[in-house]
Amino acid sequence: MAISVSPYSNTLRRLIKHAGYTFREVAEETKIPERTLYDWAAGNHVISRQDRIVLARVLGCTVQELAPWEEMQGWEQQAAIAVNEQVGAFVRAGYEQGSARLTREQGGRLVSALWNVEVYRNYPEKPKLSYVAPYDELPKWQQETDADIYAAIETRELTARQGTAY
Repeated sequence: MAISVSPYSNTLRRLIKHAGYTFREVAEETKIPERTLYDWAAGNHVISRQDRIVLARVLGCTVQELAPWEEMQGWEQQAAIAVNEQVGAFVRAGYEQGSARLTREQGGRLVSALWNVEVYRNYPEKPKLSYVAPYDELPKWQQETDADIYAAIETRELTARQGTAY
């Protein structure tokens, strides 16, 4: 019997079981091939950001529960850092200039666009279409996730500047 060195093995299996699903049911719900789910659970492959988001939605867990930061691929970590820094700079610049805040949807659109830039930076030839879909073509849950990311960064920036008049 092979021993898995990936934390996905226990984590993915545990989350599927906790959600009351079988691998087949998760495959049907997510449209991720059952074989791929088993490969991830065996630690044979890294789960992409997009697929972690889909799995988290179906399994009722957070993306972080499914794949903590240290388990993300290097390029994904760098892309997330870049988007975080770019959104933070945008928010700071807006408040320093006295600009109006973005709506929730506008913030989500910004995060989505910046993420697409990072995906193209890492996959200039041909990224998966699901990785770089236009905002209006994203599923509602993905739009909400991107809006949540913007809101979290905006809140962090506001908190860091508490007491400063904008």
